[in-house]
Amino acid sequence: MLDRIFVTMSDAGYFLGLRALMNSVYIYYGRSIPVVVMDVGLTKDQVDEITKHPTFGGIIPCKLCETREQAWQIKQSCFVFSSEIARIVCWIDSDSVLTDRIDEAFEAAEQGYVVVPRWVEKDEALLIDPSGATTGEIVFSEKWAQYGKSLVGKKIDWFVSSIVCLDVSASWDLVAAWAFTSKFALYARADSPLPFVGLGDEAHLVGCVAALGKEVLYLSGAEWADAHFNGPFFINKKTSDGKLFVQGRRGKQQKVLHDIAGFKWWQRPMNECFRPPVGQKWEIFEHFLNFSTTGR
Repeated sequence: MLDRIFVTMSDAGYFLGLRALMNSVYIYYGRSIPVVVMDVGLTKDQVDEITKHPTFGGIIPCKLCETREQAWQIKQSCFVFSSEIARIVCWIDSDSVLTDRIDEAFEAAEQGYVVVPRWVEKDEALLIDPSGATTGEIVFSEKWAQYGKSLVGKKIDWFVSSIVCLDVSASWDLVAAWAFTSKFALYARADSPLPFVGLGDEAHLVGCVAALGKEVLYLSGAEWADAHFNGPFFINKKTSDGKLFVQGRRGKQQKVLHDIAGFKWWQRPMNECFRPPVGQKWEIFEHFLNFSTTGR
């Protein structure tokens, strides 16, 4: 069993994002932390390409995804699928790239924390919603009782699931619960006999973490998930080995860049209505996509 891995998911349509992600992992970690790919519809040529990548850690064949709901359900089992491969597993969406090393996430997971980016920073809440109604917290109502009656009335900070790092052994209860709730998710089946509420895998993870009382280490949603704002992001420095030093919207070094747009950065030539983001966000993604690992 390996100590640490990244795990992600991709079909043929997300392949360019997957390639950029794997290149970014190689740039910052070399071959030391493999990338395991959950295959939900890659072509044979695409599989052949990634198996030759220096970060390749294996393929987990999954059923084809035809809807976003099916993708959410499969993602919720990512830690179950990878639990026989490594102890410390870092899920990362395949429309993301690393822009720095993320050692602190792995180290905190080794200490037993569930490591996730905060949905919104307290000092940015008013920028998103000037009314003050958005606080970044959730108070669980009665409709969440299926996760556990003790959850009702409980309050926690919301987080995003674009990157989640944990110890699959220490958090086996969370690993199992997140996978289980996907089978009865109301987002996928309105007639569910066990009505687990919440739109998407993220809401289910929030509900499971809160119901189980897991210890959470919140990362900055700005530097780790690009949760709400489309920039600006700027390249302050580029090194010969491919590393970028990216300044995020808060003036700090960006750790992870996540493309949260409706159309992904690699799809923009097909969408003339696309408006380029302020700053160099697209250039950052393209830098990792075009980085060559040949001969390295």
